[in-house]
Amino acid sequence: SSSSSSSSSSSSIYPSPLLPSSYRFFLPIQTRWTDNDQYAHMNNAHYISLFYTAINTFLIREARVLDHEAVREGGGRSAVGFCVESKANYYKPVGFPELLRVGVR
Repeated sequence: SSSSSSSSSSSSIYPSPLLPSSYRFFLPIQTRWTDNDQYAHMNNAHYISLFYTAINTFLIREARVLDHEAVREGGGRSAVGFCVESKANYYKPVGFPELLRVGVR
């Protein structure tokens, strides 16, 4: 008779968190009291808002998609930026008053 071992490995169905070096930009964002839900953690919709805050800050500051001085002077934009994919893997809850580092890859 032969013995068989289980073919399942110790890997989770969830991907492992990426290392900070996998990201090209970080934005520190202070959570707000209104971000918390009745369970004292951040509602999922607020996570998405944080992601888009970091993405658009990156596009404005680093990619120079929006030239604020040109807009104020009536010159408009120099380029248009797009976020073609965003997603979240939730590893632990967060909430007020935490300071988060939101990364853009």
